[in-house]
Amino acid sequence: MIVAGLTGGIGSGKSTVSRFFQEMGAEIIDADEIAHWTIRRGSPVHRRVVERFGTQILNPEGEIDRKRLGRIVFDDPAARQELNQMIHPLVFEEARRRVADIRKRSPDAVVIFDVPLLIESGALREVDSVIVVWVDRETQIRRLVERDRFTEKEARKRLDAQLPLAEKLALANHVVDTSRPLPEVRSQVERIFGDLKQEGKEVRAKPPRAGRDPDAE
Repeated sequence: MIVAGLTGGIGSGKSTVSRFFQEMGAEIIDADEIAHWTIRRGSPVHRRVVERFGTQILNPEGEIDRKRLGRIVFDDPAARQELNQMIHPLVFEEARRRVADIRKRSPDAVVIFDVPLLIESGALREVDSVIVVWVDRETQIRRLVERDRFTEKEARKRLDAQLPLAEKLALANHVVDTSRPLPEVRSQVERIFGDLKQEGKEVRAKPPRAGRDPDAE
């Protein structure tokens, strides 16, 4: 089995790439989905987040409105770090549990750990390979304006709060260029999926890396 971390900046097309991997048979572990579950109403983290950021972040049903919360933390790096410290450990814990479950039922699986902050959060130690989804900055901004109805100023602020894609590329084992037409993007993903299956065989043949004992997961 191989666990590949999938990352990229906001508006890079990472969700599309993740969907392509899933269609090809990869097991997807979505950090955003886990984070959303972690802060659900009634959870301990939900209470901590509301105590820290106030009831103005809640929607009428009492759930945390992630857009309202996002406006607060993207204007305050210290608050953003504090929020991440509340959530990230639980996300990684749940991701490890899911990896262990997949390993038991499908030892030859290709697992895609979809983590927007793969590098910034320290999640690199959780993966065997890194896939970076790349597109030029102006395309990211255009997508955020058209898709999420951000103003251009808001879009630039969101991008400035993330590690530049150029720095992520320096750590990449594989790169998907989503500036290309969609069929070409899919072809890139198909090639990488094949490479990952081969890498998985090599990972199984090696002793476990320090800190990652498959039998203990």
